[in-house]
Amino acid sequence: MANPRRAEPGACVSPRQAIWLLAASAAVVAPLIVKLPAVIGVPSGILFVYAAWLWARGGRLPPPWLLAILVAVATAAIAIAYRSAFGREPGVAMLLAFLALKLLELRTRRDGFTVALLCYFLLLALLFDRQGPGVAAYAVAGVVLVTAAVLQIARDGQPARATIERALVMTAQAVPFMLVFFVLFPRVQ
Repeated sequence: MANPRRAEPGACVSPRQAIWLLAASAAVVAPLIVKLPAVIGVPSGILFVYAAWLWARGGRLPPPWLLAILVAVATAAIAIAYRSAFGREPGVAMLLAFLALKLLELRTRRDGFTVALLCYFLLLALLFDRQGPGVAAYAVAGVVLVTAAVLQIARDGQPARATIERALVMTAQAVPFMLVFFVLFPRVQ
């Protein structure tokens, strides 16, 4: 297995790709973080800001042992705050905390794709609580932004406008599938 610290130059996340991922993550997390207990929301917000600060200044990412400790602390805090580590609310809190921590170990393109997948799951979690047209529009905008971040990871160097246009086209192409799934599959109540 390849060591991510010695990855090929093309396999590493560039600062431009990190900016796209941080922007997508911030957009996805913004409506969710306010619903979390302060013991989880505040540290997660601090970790997001710290990750952005590290990327802006070109700082060193934390060592893996520190991230492992932070994962254990986050899991314990969520279990204590919700009196369980299982269920919808603790699960969303766990995804959000893990996204914040994953941004602190964003080294390879694979890490970038993992961040994008966490963002997609958190967008889905946003629709569990609220399902109005405004929330749906926000979720679609989030899908476009996360898809644009994925496109940047796949093809670094594309202009921002071309990336957003391609993400819009891909999202529009997915609409027929979304409608079929909406009709054929039951809704979560």
